[in-house]
Amino acid sequence: MAPPKRHYTISIFTRNTSQVSSVHLLRESLRATSPRPFIARGANAKRCDRCLIALEHCVCATLTEQTSPLQFVLLYHISEIFKPTNSGRLIADIFPDQTQAFLWHRTTPCDGFQQFLTRHAHEAVILYPLTEARSSSQCYIEPATQLLGINKRFVIVLDASWRQASKMLHQSRYMDSIPSYGIHPNSQRTFLARHAKHDHQLATAEVVAMLLHEQQAEAPSLALQHAYQAFNQASLTTRGRHHISVAIT
Repeated sequence: MAPPKRHYTISIFTRNTSQVSSVHLLRESLRATSPRPFIARGANAKRCDRCLIALEHCVCATLTEQTSPLQFVLLYHISEIFKPTNSGRLIADIFPDQTQAFLWHRTTPCDGFQQFLTRHAHEAVILYPLTEARSSSQCYIEPATQLLGINKRFVIVLDASWRQASKMLHQSRYMDSIPSYGIHPNSQRTFLARHAKHDHQLATAEVVAMLLHEQQAEAPSLALQHAYQAFNQASLTTRGRHHISVAIT
């Protein structure tokens, strides 16, 4: 894969945490092997090692570990893993024992994700709205289905922008046999009416919180949503904004 066009340099200071998440380990592994520094806007900020928020606005104290009935597999686009605004890592922070993280490769999965597919592909779904291609191939699960009831306990989350996630879904043939699962519109409306304070595109953490809500896992859903709200507000404050008005991915 060609290297990303944008690179990120982040000044990191470690905070003690109860458990190192899979996303943190993946990020550190990539940073250690990167031939070039990662540079982005806000690179001079001194940031917490775990939440990547500026130290004075660190939200680690709000990240209370929970147990999820579902297992999450975060498949990261390379351009997303280093972004301080990436909310997907909150999933690994809140559910460390139920979350794995891997880097996406277009044609051949990395070793870790390949091992996961070998063992658990038959128990997995891809969290993504129904597409025409998936509808034509009937490779999807009906919205509002209780996933554990049909032995689907792993949820693959494509952590990227919508455009990137679409490419990840349709260009990687090794995921063709894994059904996609989109959240039912009624569940979306109920969740948004209760929790969302904005009208922009939903962040990764919000979508997973919505999924947990639909799957009747209300406590884990609320824990993730509260963590996202604190994270989002701290991100905006770090950037000199003081109300929820922009998208966090």
